[in-house]
Amino acid sequence: MSDDSGRFDNGEPIAIADEDDDPDGSGSGPIVFDPSIPVVPDPSFPEPAPAPPPPAAPPPAGGPVPWRPAASLVALRNEINAIAPGRSKASDGTIGDAAHQQHHSDHNPDAEGMVRALDVTHDPAGGADMAIISERLRVAKDRRATYIIFNRRIASETHGWTWRDYTGSSPHKEHMHVSVSANDSLADDTSPWGLVGAGPGGDGGVTTDLPHGHFGLFPLNTAKASITLGATGELVLYAQSVIFFKAGGDIQLNSDFDAQTQKRVKDLQRVFARPETGDIDHETWRAIDFLTSH
Repeated sequence: MSDDSGRFDNGEPIAIADEDDDPDGSGSGPIVFDPSIPVVPDPSFPEPAPAPPPPAAPPPAGGPVPWRPAASLVALRNEINAIAPGRSKASDGTIGDAAHQQHHSDHNPDAEGMVRALDVTHDPAGGADMAIISERLRVAKDRRATYIIFNRRIASETHGWTWRDYTGSSPHKEHMHVSVSANDSLADDTSPWGLVGAGPGGDGGVTTDLPHGHFGLFPLNTAKASITLGATGELVLYAQSVIFFKAGGDIQLNSDFDAQTQKRVKDLQRVFARPETGDIDHETWRAIDFLTSH
């Protein structure tokens, strides 16, 4: 018997004959294929193209799905880490848990494996006050962002970046949520968000105009020096501006920490249950910064 290789089981060449083996009756006999004779390829017959590789096997059912966070969100997280290197990350997150996977969420990887949402822990004591940072992002109206949620409020591009009540199941008091665009170019744009370097002067691209109540990025300078009666300068003007525009006025915007300013600082400290010293220390700065986003 033979197999399909053209050999007998004992390895001898086989003879393949049909009615055309000796059409003229010359007796030349059947053609014998001897595998020991090398075959010279005919250049007039090109080699067939190699078969394409088989498609990659899909991930096993129930196995992990490859994913990555949008690069713009990584840049945002890095900027917040630079502002508050010792902050808590207890409520930080990107990819959603099983509960998120039961409904549409930007925390779930999309068809391209990209996660377009970031949660950042609210840690005022560690320098990461999401009341302030969420407000700075809202005011900036960065075209990469689609919406922000913090402390039962939501601001979105589709509603002109105004704060509205948020009625979702999570009040988002422990963290700020940021979602970014479905446009891949925007989602992966790692341009600065304008948070690093924020301080007196309001750099970072968001306008600071203290005499007109535009605080810009000023509150993100978490290392403000304590000031007291007799101090002068931009820190005094910032405190006066917040009290004037956010806490009922009755103060002159003159950059001079005078007796009237001291009295209004004591009023503020009373409202926030701080010691009524009339000096602006770290805890009083936190209260003043808080007012800028409320």
